[in-house]
Amino acid sequence: RHLGPCIRIRVTMPSGAHLGLLMAVATIAVCLDLFILSEQPLVPGLAVSQRGALFSPPKRSSAVILTQAECDILIRVLDRKSVHQNTGDELYGLNLEQMNGKNYSLREKTLVLDVRERILDTVRKHFHSPHILPEYTHLTLRRPGNSTYSHGIHCDQCSMDLNTLQCEIRKEACCGWRHYTAIVYLNNPNGGDFFFADYNGTATVVQAPFERLPPQKYTPTFTDFHPEPGLLVFFSSGPENLHGVRPILSGQRYAFALWMTMDTTHTEHVPSGFLTPGIADEIRSQAL
Repeated sequence: RHLGPCIRIRVTMPSGAHLGLLMAVATIAVCLDLFILSEQPLVPGLAVSQRGALFSPPKRSSAVILTQAECDILIRVLDRKSVHQNTGDELYGLNLEQMNGKNYSLREKTLVLDVRERILDTVRKHFHSPHILPEYTHLTLRRPGNSTYSHGIHCDQCSMDLNTLQCEIRKEACCGWRHYTAIVYLNNPNGGDFFFADYNGTATVVQAPFERLPPQKYTPTFTDFHPEPGLLVFFSSGPENLHGVRPILSGQRYAFALWMTMDTTHTEHVPSGFLTPGIADEIRSQAL
C-alpha cells in the first residue's frame, strides 16, 4: 500500500502459487494505478480503463442528491460573493479556502461539507471503492460568454490534444492525480448543458517523452445532460470521459463540483473555520 516507486511486485495465482517477481520496474504513476487496482474487490463485470485503474461499468452515472431548498442555499452563497476566474468562459467560483471567513455562516459551511460527503458516499459505492478521497471542492457560477462552449472539450486528469487524441499527464501541471469527477447542478439554466464527447475509445494517456501522432480530424458522439436542481453527474476522470459545457444562453448556471483522488498526498485540506467540534472529530477519524 505504499504510493511511492514500486520496488517489488509479486504475481500470485488464486491457488497461492507465485508466478514471478519484478524488481524496480514501475514508475510512480504506474504504482498508483496498481495500488488502485489492488484496492478493488473482485466484482463480476469489472473493466480496466486506459490508465490501468479498475472501474465498474458504466464509468459514468447520475443521481439526485440535493433538495431544492439546499440548492437555494448554495445559490445564495455564490450570489453573495464569487471570484471571477475565466474571461470568455465567464466562470466564477468559490473553493473552501475562499469560504473560510465571516461572510459565510457555519450553517452554509456545514452544508458544503455535507454535500461533499454525499458525493463521496455515492461515488465510493458506485465504483466499489472506500478509498476515494476529496481532492478539490469548487462551487461554480457560469454566465453567458463564449458562443461555442462555456467550457470546451477536455479531460480532468491530463491535457488533451483533440487533433491527436493524446492526453498528456504533466508532472508539473494539474491534475494527473485526479481519478473521479462529480458535478451537482443547483438550478435549471437556459443553456449550459453538460456533455460527454465520445471518440470510440481512441483517446490515450501519454507521458513525456512520447511520439506525437499526426494531426487529423476526429468527430465525437455527444451525450448531453441538461442541468436540473440536485442532479449529480459523476464519472472517472480519464480520457474515457472527455466532457464540456454548452454555451449559457441567458441567466446563470450554478453547480457544485468535486474532484476526487486515490492519492493520499493530494487530499483536500478543510479550513478550521468550517469545523465544529463534532465535524472536526469525524474528519480526523476518517483520516486515520
